[in-house]
Amino acid sequence: MAILDQNLLMHGASGSIDNYYTRQHRGKTLLCRKPTSKDGWKAKGGQIENREKLKAANAYANRVLQNPELLATYEGLLKKYENVQNIAVRDAWRSPEILDLAFEHNNTAKRLTVTVIAIDDTKVVSVEVLLMDCIDQVLLHGQAVRHPYNHNKWIFEADNVAALPEHGTIEVIACDLPGNKATATMLTGN
Repeated sequence: MAILDQNLLMHGASGSIDNYYTRQHRGKTLLCRKPTSKDGWKAKGGQIENREKLKAANAYANRVLQNPELLATYEGLLKKYENVQNIAVRDAWRSPEILDLAFEHNNTAKRLTVTVIAIDDTKVVSVEVLLMDCIDQVLLHGQAVRHPYNHNKWIFEADNVAALPEHGTIEVIACDLPGNKATATMLTGN
């Protein structure tokens, strides 16, 4: 009978007493001991960096909620069981990705075309293309234009490019709404 009375007393209980707390698990109320730590729960390893990154992501989400234009952008991305705050934090946490980078140089037309496939969980805002020589001097740079049908595809075209540097590189920088950047490089020579 004493066991039955204790179970009735525990049913629906909540809160904590000293080093114990209650929690609900599969419809039962459990009495659990609070975990302890020898170092006082100090952050270790990458936890400090992740906490700072999460603080910055939350600050960005708060700015989104105050800015009507950004708020409208993120409201257009809402799915079932999501809210703007969560989408903005997720967007600030993740950087865009550059999946593919290709270039084509036509010597007779002196035309350079760079094609970039860049994705993000919300959207990529801009893609910048730089053509550099072997000592990292910028020979040509500009903004790529979003493809009219494939919104993950960006195209950069430049005229009057007589020849590509033999040991040069093409560097591509993709940027998303919160300002996160992703970079990819490709060698122009053999």
